[in-house]
Amino acid sequence: MAPIVFDELNVFTFPHSRMRKLMNCCTSKVGHTDFTSLNDFEQLLVRLQRTFVEFMAHEEIENHFVMKKLKKKLKQHSTIDDTELICNCHKVDRFTPLVSLFRDGYAFIRRGNADRVSYGVKLHKAMMKFYDDFVPHMHEEENDIQPLLSKYFTEMELKIMRIEVIKMTLQKRENSANNIVYEIERPLKIYVISYERLISINNLSNNILQSIMKYLTDRQLKQSCLRDIQPLLSKYFTEMELKIMRIEVIKMTLQKRENSANNIVYEIERPLKIYVISYERLISINNLSNNILQSIMKYLTDRQLKQSCLRVNKQWNQCALKVISYERLISINNLSNNILQSIMKYLTDRQLKQSCLRVNKQWNQCALKVLDTRSPISQIPNEILLRLFTYYLNPYDLFHSCIHVNKQWKNIINDKSIWKIVNPINWSKGQWDSNIPLEDINKNEDDTITVKMNEIKIISGFVKYFLPNYGSSIENLILYGSLTINDNTARKIFDLCPNMKHLNIGMTKLTPKAFIHFRWVNSLESLLLEGCELMDDNLFNHLISSLILNETNEIIPIEDKQNCLVENLCQNHTKHKCYLCQQYSQFNSKNSIKFQLKILNLSGCYRFTDYGLNLLIENNLTKCLEYIDLSGCIGITFDCISFLISSSKNLIDENIYFCDNLQSSSSLLLSTANCCRNVDNYSGRYCCRCIN
Repeated sequence: MAPIVFDELNVFTFPHSRMRKLMNCCTSKVGHTDFTSLNDFEQLLVRLQRTFVEFMAHEEIENHFVMKKLKKKLKQHSTIDDTELICNCHKVDRFTPLVSLFRDGYAFIRRGNADRVSYGVKLHKAMMKFYDDFVPHMHEEENDIQPLLSKYFTEMELKIMRIEVIKMTLQKRENSANNIVYEIERPLKIYVISYERLISINNLSNNILQSIMKYLTDRQLKQSCLRDIQPLLSKYFTEMELKIMRIEVIKMTLQKRENSANNIVYEIERPLKIYVISYERLISINNLSNNILQSIMKYLTDRQLKQSCLRVNKQWNQCALKVISYERLISINNLSNNILQSIMKYLTDRQLKQSCLRVNKQWNQCALKVLDTRSPISQIPNEILLRLFTYYLNPYDLFHSCIHVNKQWKNIINDKSIWKIVNPINWSKGQWDSNIPLEDINKNEDDTITVKMNEIKIISGFVKYFLPNYGSSIENLILYGSLTINDNTARKIFDLCPNMKHLNIGMTKLTPKAFIHFRWVNSLESLLLEGCELMDDNLFNHLISSLILNETNEIIPIEDKQNCLVENLCQNHTKHKCYLCQQYSQFNSKNSIKFQLKILNLSGCYRFTDYGLNLLIENNLTKCLEYIDLSGCIGITFDCISFLISSSKNLIDENIYFCDNLQSSSSLLLSTANCCRNVDNYSGRYCCRCIN
């Protein structure tokens, strides 16, 4: 067991206590630092670097003032075991690797958060390793080196050595600009100053001490010189005798001060007078009952009770807690809703939201009612708001203003009836108030590029954000005149509109591939393809295969169309039918498919032939057809049109448009049907009369 060494003779007590506080400060700072914050990371590196400079200075001081002197003593006495212990004590360099690690940390300031976090993990491990190594080192110095110092040095030499170590430690700290551990430095400085004086002061006589104390102030005498007398007074006098003695001393002091004309320390006199007066009164106040105290405290404000009465004693604390706002709250909580609402009418909206809504449920309900009565818009019924949003506000106003008003408006905007008709192409052109397709006018190349860029942004946002939330409400989708839409984008849009009944993709560059696996073909009532010059007969092949796919989940291959020409049609012999028609007829005989197409506009689609219409006619898909426009379809013959009219019960001659150049033997049809609509048109639809 190591011998007991008093603190006055222990050289390592103060430096090691300081080192322990520094180590605890550093390890806790590393553990709580946010390495993703550049300011915290940089401040940590600066602190660690400056702190470890002090660690290195501490080791240099020990080597110079302790170990060097101890080695000389040991050489004189020639003890080999002790000299080996001294040589091995500071042999390991513990600080250089850590300081280099701190300097390397500045390279991580400009790196990403992941690199700084990984550096923080590495730094935390290094600090914990240093902590586990340096604490036993300090224990070794205190348990092994300190007994050797006590053995070979006198008491006075140890005191002087201790003072020198503390002085050098403080000098090293004063040379640096770091103020992290200022609370540790200050008591050390005071200790050094007072310790040097006490060495000589302790040998002074009483007369000399009294003559010296005359030059000290009362405050210095009370705080320093009388500190040793107070324990004796507490030992030999009772508590009441000490209180009486204290009051008498204060009274005599005040009397002496009143006899003199010196008013320099009036600031000291006044609190003393107040203390004497209040102390004599407190003797009677402490005997008051709780009821009397509470009745007195009712005349004080909450601030006075909290700042003064709560801090006197337990009795006053309990009485003050009962008085503070308790009686007031009792009366407020008993108020009816009508009275609360009438009171809240005089408060502002900000006061109601920030205070009244958070008190309790009763206050919350009353505050909400008052807020609702203040805004006349909130009193409008949902039916009227829905009509206003549908017919008088455009989508831009709804999404940029109305949806942010309150939950009621947001729920109404999500209603299906508002988004039945949608035209995102008009939105890209800045036309938000109307869904009627705009005819393209000849524009410059710069204007066309701008329109294309706007359309790409609108369509991408339309597919990503709008359709997932409102796609199920759309019944009429208008993509007329799009300059940038392709088959893949069109398929994505179609898949997100399950209730679509009307589709207008006129004047676009879409192909029949846009309708591959078209899932909502059963609900389609109108299909407008005017001006789509890339559309051909494969469109109807994809529609029929989609009808079968929706019911059987079986993909039907599309064969050559030569097997389904008009001259090969035969209802009794199915060997001339293609595989698609055979599968459809077999499935339709078992399960009746409802294909509700009523309007078909193929104006300007010159790639369509009799084969496409024959597919619809043969598979009984033209029963509901009421309107068809074949203007500019030069590949469709008059016989096919006649066959179409005979197979469609609801199709009348006035709702048929076809090319003027068709030769017919039926003068009745020519007199009742309409001619081509693309003659002298300026929208770009194909017409046979424009061919050179």
